[in-house]
Amino acid sequence: MKNRATKTLMLLLAVILALGSLTPALAEGSDAPKYLRVSLYSYPTDLEPTNGYYGWGLVRMGIGETLVKFDPQLNMVPWLAESWEQVDDETWLFHIREGVKFHNGNAMTAQNVMETIQRSMDMNSRAANIANIKEMSVDGMDLTIVTNGPYAALLPYLAEPLFTIVDTSIDTSDFANKPIATGPYKVEKFDQSVNTRVVKFDEYWGGEPQLDVIDYPYLQDADARAMALQAQDIDVGQALVNKDLGPFQNNDDYIVSSRPSTKTIFTFMNSAGEFLSNYDLRNALAYAIDRELYAVNFIGGSPATGPYSDTMGWGNENLKVPYFDPEYSMQLMDEAGIVDTDGDGWREMPNGGKKISLSLLVAGTSDITIFKPMSEAMQAQLRNVGIEVVINNVESYTEADAAKDNYLDLMYKHINAGVNNDPQNFLDLYFYTGKQNNFGNYSNPEFDAMMDELFVTMDRDDRIALTQKLSQFLIDDAAGLFLGYPDYNIVTTSRVANLTHYAVDWYCIDKDVTVTTVRDIP
Repeated sequence: MKNRATKTLMLLLAVILALGSLTPALAEGSDAPKYLRVSLYSYPTDLEPTNGYYGWGLVRMGIGETLVKFDPQLNMVPWLAESWEQVDDETWLFHIREGVKFHNGNAMTAQNVMETIQRSMDMNSRAANIANIKEMSVDGMDLTIVTNGPYAALLPYLAEPLFTIVDTSIDTSDFANKPIATGPYKVEKFDQSVNTRVVKFDEYWGGEPQLDVIDYPYLQDADARAMALQAQDIDVGQALVNKDLGPFQNNDDYIVSSRPSTKTIFTFMNSAGEFLSNYDLRNALAYAIDRELYAVNFIGGSPATGPYSDTMGWGNENLKVPYFDPEYSMQLMDEAGIVDTDGDGWREMPNGGKKISLSLLVAGTSDITIFKPMSEAMQAQLRNVGIEVVINNVESYTEADAAKDNYLDLMYKHINAGVNNDPQNFLDLYFYTGKQNNFGNYSNPEFDAMMDELFVTMDRDDRIALTQKLSQFLIDDAAGLFLGYPDYNIVTTSRVANLTHYAVDWYCIDKDVTVTTVRDIP
């Protein structure tokens, strides 16, 4: 009870520090400014869209927009591109929307769009890799993009907020604090790790935004978001975990919206490491963990069948996946000579090798409330089959990346695997030989060859069929431990209206979100 009370006090202090002593003051009056407080799933360190994944925050906050976007059913729809056509396997023609203004009043042109895409590729290596653009040209309000060979993934990749369109005709050096984009809301003030305030953009091309002012207080922890919602210090809490939904369900003061997400939680296994380079050991571990337990008790969603969420429709029903069977796991290790030779309860590598002791890296991110208890469960389950797991906690994924070659055997990753509604990005970034996000050092020439085929496969049905083969290959080769697909939950107070719940969590606030009552603006 003491530990629980201490944790509750710490969370309350976190809420107070982030939100100040604001007390909601609800009042009637249609003439009063409409004000909203929103707590997001994650926050950018700055607002420069080409930095890391910071563009995601701009789109979530209604600041930035891209050429195309996904609707709630993951269909691709126009945004800043009014329409497009594929001229041939390598050439795409985009008709840029006319009448769009940037937050400084300048008109958006096709030249701005081309320069923005080039800027992203110049400033972010990930952008250059995923865009795969050979050349671009502009004719009036038409933009032509030519890729390096057939490239079916171009369109979904241009929906990535990394390609948020900005005004390239001005000095962009202060975009980290005040980017000039095209969304329904423009930045008024950015305080890193404290709050971002946006205000209505009166010249928005898509119609009048329904709110006047929105604050995005920094509340990185899901528990803190839940507590702030209960106190009604915020109106919208993005990506709450299932365990925190109880107070809001069957409660007229709140609206709970849940849907299966496009995310996957999995564990890298260092296939170049001292222990997990052994396929028999990796394969045995896949049968020693209880994905159903993790999904129900920690992840809050469904157990994983493969790299992608079942919601994507990419053939998971046809995959043959490992099942929880500790006895079979031990049988596999016995047959491979991975046995306990000295009777201390721990298995050793074959032929009198070293005792197996795996380091499980847990990074102090927003997912810590999931990963910490799940790590202890995994540690206990692998202990039951004779494998020692040592849990190592680090402060961030940056440290984890730096440490991976030194002591990483296992590491969790929470990734939006289907975020572009195309399978290529996830498989390429995390499992293709030598890619910078391949933290498990996985390498298999047969897998790489199939990926090379996926890069140039244009037909959607053919891409899905090849994705099934790639997914099954990773499962059979024990390339990683695919654990679960978390639900994507948004909780709002009852004063919030017209908030659309997208499957992709980089969309949250748009021009239609409004409130039915008003509150004071601090």
